[in-house]
Amino acid sequence: MLADPRIPIPPLPNNPAELARWQHTRLRRRMLYGAWREDLVERIEWAIGSVRREAWGVPDLSSNVFRSAFSSLSVLYDRRPTITHDNAAAGARVAALASGAGWAPLMQRVQRDTLGMREMLVRVDVSIAANGQPEVNYRPVYPDMVLAESSPERPDVPVEIYELRLREDRSGKPRWTYDYLSIEPGKDPYYRVIAAGGDESGEDLSAEYLGVEGGLVGEAYPYRRLDGTVYLPYVLYHAAKTGALFDPFEASELVEGSLNVAVLWTFWGHTVRQASWPQRYAIGVQAPGATIEGSDASTLRESIIPDPATVLLFAPTDESMSPQIGQWEAGADPNTLQEAISHYERRIAAFAGVSAADVMRVAGDPRSGFALAITREAAREAQRRFEPVFRPADEELMQITAAMVNAATGANDLPEYGYRVQYVSLPPSAEERQGEREHVLGLIGAGLLDRVSAYQQLHPGISRADAELALADIASVNARYRPT
Repeated sequence: MLADPRIPIPPLPNNPAELARWQHTRLRRRMLYGAWREDLVERIEWAIGSVRREAWGVPDLSSNVFRSAFSSLSVLYDRRPTITHDNAAAGARVAALASGAGWAPLMQRVQRDTLGMREMLVRVDVSIAANGQPEVNYRPVYPDMVLAESSPERPDVPVEIYELRLREDRSGKPRWTYDYLSIEPGKDPYYRVIAAGGDESGEDLSAEYLGVEGGLVGEAYPYRRLDGTVYLPYVLYHAAKTGALFDPFEASELVEGSLNVAVLWTFWGHTVRQASWPQRYAIGVQAPGATIEGSDASTLRESIIPDPATVLLFAPTDESMSPQIGQWEAGADPNTLQEAISHYERRIAAFAGVSAADVMRVAGDPRSGFALAITREAAREAQRRFEPVFRPADEELMQITAAMVNAATGANDLPEYGYRVQYVSLPPSAEERQGEREHVLGLIGAGLLDRVSAYQQLHPGISRADAELALADIASVNARYRPT
């Protein structure tokens, strides 16, 4: 994200549509990873010009509604999901391999990035450790580092991927390359490494990096299941099912609004520092000691630094004129301005699906976007919303993990299909449990609910027969220990 002078600038695609996708996605990535200062400076300068921008001082990055909203919604992996299979031993082994690779903690960040950038990829690699055991590695791949093609039959699943990767040449100098993999139906699969440029026709570097001239083609292609099916070592995660490979501009309003919010908070800070107290003025006199500020001819300005605790000293400019000294009211009320910006901030958060009702309340007021925290129920709703989108990708990831472990070890003892991923819902808070109990007891007292149904409500998933047995057991125990 931050430029390193030792590393060449990564090439951009020549295709205008892909170029626009990469550039916008990179803005989103900078905002997700705290590298958006220059974007904010550019937005402030666009809004008010360079002279006033310098007068505003350091830009305020404390509010990032875009990042806060998607961080709050990314709760699917807060509790480690379970990985199972009809073959219990195989399921436990793949679960252990995924856990050893840090899959669940990694996916907390991957989910946030998927929601923010609309897509993310995870590449799987398997190596053999010194003890002879397989080690799995999951590597996040950002969509602004990838070109991809799909088949007409499955337009949201890639069959060809170019991943932009930084490597070293034989002299040790860094160079940008593409990992170029294809499993296009009806053609030989291949894995090549080519020089990265504006298009996909760079020099073939496979001999240098893969050890094979022309790459790994046909039967030499390394990513095959036991049944002969070829696959890509990538899993593409989507924020929503759209029927397309990429959906880069969805929720652009949130990106633009978040930049505007940061502009407004920068203005608020400038207001507090420079315009939140009455300002004295003078006519017919001059304040000596003014300094010249600004970095170039377009931003030069004469400046006096006032303070509410001081009185400026003036010298007359014209002996024939009677000097006048007075005072203006404060330029702005910081409290009123803060409330207006916070209201705008909450409206922007709604573009991410975070309503004001879902935001935690502190002292009766929703937190502003830079401290966004949604309620437990809203978090569970976010889990329910994203489960159907993430589960197929997670289960495919486990299938690829099993296939690559089989290939690396040669044991071929892991089933390569049929893995299931179940997500663990966030438990209710103490306040939610108390509210549910009071609601159920109220229905029982009003004669609108029987005790068995009430027990089922308080213990989701239990059958009516088991609920009756549990209530009978409770009654029996209570009868034995009834106070005398």
